[in-house]
Amino acid sequence: MFLFRDSLPKLKGYVRFIHNIPDAPNIDIYFNDKIIFTGLSF
Repeated sequence: MFLFRDSLPKLKGYVRFIHNIPDAPNIDIYFNDKIIFTGLSF
């Protein structure tokens, strides 16, 4: 994931993707332990 690193601002943090059940089509996206998107289709 370093392809666009020079063109993007440098941010300290992490993104966590959680997909609990393999058959479930939706995911939640967290950034620094705060939910930013819920129920996204995978």
